[in-house]
Amino acid sequence: MSTDPTTQGYEADPADVEALLDTAISDALEEPDPLIRYTLLTKDLVLYEALVGRIAAERARAAAAMWSPGGMSYAAIGDALGMSRSRAQQLVERGRPFPINRISKEPAMTATTTYEILASDGSEEDGIPAWMIVDDTDCLLAGVEWKDGDSIDDAIARFTEAGELPEGARLERQERMIDPYPWQPSGYAYRWTITA
Repeated sequence: MSTDPTTQGYEADPADVEALLDTAISDALEEPDPLIRYTLLTKDLVLYEALVGRIAAERARAAAAMWSPGGMSYAAIGDALGMSRSRAQQLVERGRPFPINRISKEPAMTATTTYEILASDGSEEDGIPAWMIVDDTDCLLAGVEWKDGDSIDDAIARFTEAGELPEGARLERQERMIDPYPWQPSGYAYRWTITA
């Protein structure tokens, strides 16, 4: 059973699951040696977990495409997908390209890389509060220590010192999250966009 709230109302048909097992991993299931079978199934598990991540990212990209300029509103996407407006916005935000590589309109025409940062109180993972650079599905790419009272400037400085952000990285935008994660510290329910 999925814990992803965006799949609420959808259930896997047990017959479909069995059919997939029969076609996708039948060799592993038929292996008589339990150690080899375990190893093969572990490889399959890792492969299919990666596949689930890619499918989730593609779903988010599809939601972002619905929203793209001139497209549907967050509320209309939420209605169409059977979720709240705020959940639809979160899905659309996850579907935006990351990192966003674009050409500046400045005369120098330099490429700019965009990073997104979230703050975590540590309750979702290992109990260690952290600033996190995240991908388009808000999965952790890099982390540095978060201290109570920190500002985004402190985070940028720590990421730069750790070599996770290039010198000259700066805050481009701060957006309050309409539907923040439960692990975001009080007063830090934002998505910070950093450019370098």
